[in-house]
Amino acid sequence: MGRRVNPKSGGTKRRSVDLPDFSFNKPWIYVVCIAGFLSGSLWLGYQALGSAEVTDIQVSGNYYTKAEDITESLRAEPGTPLDSLSYLDLIDRVESLPYVRRADLEVSAAGRIRINVSERQPGALLAGGDMDSYVDYDGVRLPVIQGKSADVPLLFVPPSEISADSVSGEAFNALSGFLKAASSDRMVYNTISEIGYDRQEGVVALSDDNAVRLVFGHDDFERRIRNWRGFYTEIIPEKGMRNMRRVDLRFENQVVTRER
Repeated sequence: MGRRVNPKSGGTKRRSVDLPDFSFNKPWIYVVCIAGFLSGSLWLGYQALGSAEVTDIQVSGNYYTKAEDITESLRAEPGTPLDSLSYLDLIDRVESLPYVRRADLEVSAAGRIRINVSERQPGALLAGGDMDSYVDYDGVRLPVIQGKSADVPLLFVPPSEISADSVSGEAFNALSGFLKAASSDRMVYNTISEIGYDRQEGVVALSDDNAVRLVFGHDDFERRIRNWRGFYTEIIPEKGMRNMRRVDLRFENQVVTRER
């Protein structure tokens, strides 16, 4: 008798092999691809900047500061390799100029440097010291620039609070608070010609019209400035500044005056 052979048991035996799943259904695949793309882009950008030179410097946002003073402060002449420059140092150099509060820097692969500056604003004209200068609300002294005068009041500060490049001390702390509050209301700001400090009365000012003494005290300047605006626009048109000698704005619900 012949032998029965099971066809499934004979022939070549096949082995199964587990292949890696290259499906993009796994999030980590996307992460790896994006990271590789960004790394390559950054590398190419770095190589482009490394081989580029300064071709042009553009300045914006400046009024008091000359554009040439800003470009000269960089010490980055056309033809200077970009990879030889420290961008933080460039910003520090520009911000060392008197009027520059902040500088933002942008550098293109073509070698163009763009600088946008934010400038300090004069708050008052400082009286006294070695030379006349403006002072901003933070106490930084600013040079007077011919042809670019600022319409600000004259500020009297004790000489002991004035240094070569700044103003600070008890008197200026109070005066600075007043200047900041007054600067938001140009009408009120323009009615004042001189500002000073008295230990007893605090911030005192002289009106632009007839030099009437105005007493604002040591604090709460926003309210007292509003009171001065109301008094100036409602009472002064009736009584006239020439009849006033002193206006005391320190009290809560009243304005105390002394007439001539």
